[in-house]
Amino acid sequence: MLSNKRVLWLGISSLLLLAGCDSGECVSGPSTQSLSRSTQALESFELAGDAPAARAFDDIQNKLARGEEFRMDIYQYELPGTVDEFKKETLSAHAEYHIDEDWRTAADEQWECAWNQNSYFEMCAVREQKNVQEVDEKDVRSNSFYIYNAMKYMDASFKSVSSQKYQFQPYKRKYGINATAPTDGSGRVKESVYEVGVSFAATLDGWPVIGPGGKAYVYMNPDGSLVSKSIYRKSPSKSLARLTQNDIKTPEEALEELKSVKDDDLTGYIVTRREFGYFAWGKNSIQNVIAPYYVFFFSPTDSDVDTVVYRIVTAVKGKYAELVQKDYELEVQRKKERMENDTELTPKK
Repeated sequence: MLSNKRVLWLGISSLLLLAGCDSGECVSGPSTQSLSRSTQALESFELAGDAPAARAFDDIQNKLARGEEFRMDIYQYELPGTVDEFKKETLSAHAEYHIDEDWRTAADEQWECAWNQNSYFEMCAVREQKNVQEVDEKDVRSNSFYIYNAMKYMDASFKSVSSQKYQFQPYKRKYGINATAPTDGSGRVKESVYEVGVSFAATLDGWPVIGPGGKAYVYMNPDGSLVSKSIYRKSPSKSLARLTQNDIKTPEEALEELKSVKDDDLTGYIVTRREFGYFAWGKNSIQNVIAPYYVFFFSPTDSDVDTVVYRIVTAVKGKYAELVQKDYELEVQRKKERMENDTELTPKK
């Protein structure tokens, strides 16, 4: 059983293909959308947000209840290239690596990049920002403007990890806001936008990839110039197992498994949101396979408590469950060792 108590916040040519795979391969994965790269087509496009994962929950629940066929696999999770190749996309040839625990970093005159050696999460930031101006929220450009620029900045990165079955679509936009007010308490608080973020979420065989590892992020100045970009460089490769209806837990089975866990009392909480999809772990995590999971969000019934918690549980049961569990145990061991090391470094009182 897997659980986590923290709440998470994520090749383009002339056409960004978001359909995931053809109907012959994706028997019944949730449908996504093809999207022209022109700003005109982007103007009416709605950011997907978390809706696809909620729809996927309903979809799998209905398919299991009706005995319908669907396509889901357990995939090997691998690098589609080397870190040296990724570095060449952004940094100049003379940029040298530096190793710091689990991270490999490098920089040149324009860029500073880092790669996590467990997850191969890549972060690259522009080193010097010039003539950056904050703007009022009403003066922030349209979604289409920022999505278009974000796609342009991520072009090479998307090409390196995307395939017919593994694609990205615009996910969310958020603002970085500064607020200032007179020190004497008089006057109104003035808010201004200093940064705009666009994130992309992956789909695999038409199903959403939930969790931070399925996201890519671009942060821009209000004028659309790039601040930073990041993406998980691992992607699904060969199928290790084809899952049938008998290999997937029902939502009811998954929820009962969560409720039966010792030392995790959810009394006083009710389920307020449900998600389903392939789960990808975070930027420090070890992950070698990607498989289906359920996510349940719980809200307190006590109005004085506002903390929302979530729990994740693998959707795979039967003969293939061990594939997922063994991979997860590597991540459990990593966290255990990190906690032990942190404890050893903490001075004893």
